Amino acid sequence: MGIVESLPVQRVRPVLALPLYLGTMRDHSGYGNHAVPAGGQWGTSGNSDGFMVPAHAQRATIPDSPELQTNGHVSIFAWGYNRTHPLATVVAKSDGGGTDYEFYLDTAAGGSICIWDGVGVSSLAHNVVGSRSLAVAMSNGEVPSFSVDGAFVGNGGAAAVVTANDAPLDIGSMYVGNPWLNPLFGVIIYTDILTQAEILSLHEWSQSRFTPRKQWPDAGLRYPDRETNLLIDGDMEAAGVAAYAFAPADTVLTKVPGSPSGGSQVLNVAYGGTANPQAYQNILTVGENYTVTGLARGDGVAVPIVRDAAAGMAWTGTNSPLWQPVTVVGTAGNTALTLRSQVAGVGSCEFDNIKVWDNPPGYTPETGDPMFIDNIQSARVTLADETSGKLSNTDFLINSGTWALAEDATGKYLSCVGNGQLEYGLIGANGFTTDMFVATGATLAKNATNFQINAVAGDIVRAVRFTA
Repeated sequence: MGIVESLPVQRVRPVLALPLYLGTMRDHSGYGNHAVPAGGQWGTSGNSDGFMVPAHAQRATIPDSPELQTNGHVSIFAWGYNRTHPLATVVAKSDGGGTDYEFYLDTAAGGSICIWDGVGVSSLAHNVVGSRSLAVAMSNGEVPSFSVDGAFVGNGGAAAVVTANDAPLDIGSMYVGNPWLNPLFGVIIYTDILTQAEILSLHEWSQSRFTPRKQWPDAGLRYPDRETNLLIDGDMEAAGVAAYAFAPADTVLTKVPGSPSGGSQVLNVAYGGTANPQAYQNILTVGENYTVTGLARGDGVAVPIVRDAAAGMAWTGTNSPLWQPVTVVGTAGNTALTLRSQVAGVGSCEFDNIKVWDNPPGYTPETGDPMFIDNIQSARVTLADETSGKLSNTDFLINSGTWALAEDATGKYLSCVGNGQLEYGLIGANGFTTDMFVATGATLAKNATNFQINAVAGDIVRAVRFTA
């Protein structure tokens, strides 16, 4: 479903639907009224990105089109978070010939919402600091009505002239030189008069919009719940091994129900006459690194210990009967992993969900597993060409050249403006399969710790994907 199809107002189609919170300058109304940034920057408030203009004359400009000409009626809905109440324009379509309209905020008299029609001002005193949305509905020769956060707050003080003109439409153009640091999340314009109920529905809809965040992993995609290199599973059995052995010979080793982790059983290691009984598995390799996790508890007397037989890696709990998390990371000094009940007389400890991995734990790629999936489509378009640092809000490092993150009808893409190279840190990239590299002209190099994209001016990259 597109932006327009998701709007609560379906009685009339917008002539501009600019979802800035998606990091885009493209119009989603279907009329192709796309914006061209002239300065400005991306910022964030809460869960949404916004377009901000911190200096005079910065804006996003939309060329005139037949759809944008008001023909006497216009409703403008804009949302974001108003931190301050500056003297600044929200939306303007001004040809300087007396047929202008400008929807702006004024700091006069504690704050005002205003319409300038090229001749005079129709304003309403209202402090909008802390507001989430602003709206105006107006017809030629009538008094405009203003809404804040979906609620009607009053009419302007005079009638306004609203007629067609062929000027470009500006968003975020500065009225004077005051900085406007309020992040603007989106703008929707209708060449019709919206009802108050429709404006309220747009406000409620806008508050459920958020900027998608997709992971940019430093070393490829990792799946922490994958256990393909697991040496001991969590049900108190070794993978492919029947059961834990025990020592000394009089150790009482039983499996009992009641696993707090959701397994079928826990392992009880009890005193049988000789101090410090233990269960063990000979699954470690001396000198290798391992990670051990799980749960353990005492009985008020015995203390649970998880370690290798040489105590090269060890965790020691308390004698509390409450379950305690086990975490061991270390180098094995012996082949046996032991679950020990530290007790000189009667007592026992229980162990649950004990897992052992080669270090690092949790993932060994299998053929066909995705190891890198770009998220170009969720990145913000660049508002100016970039020559250093990370490209836009991606983890593509600019090694050389001039780059942009641009967009067209098919989506966003990496654009080489001046010959250069992008780099992305990805451990083992040279061993991965190029599942997808959709590029025009650019070439891909995979290395041990990264991959690099080399390009000349005009080259573009639409997708990069690797599998194991």
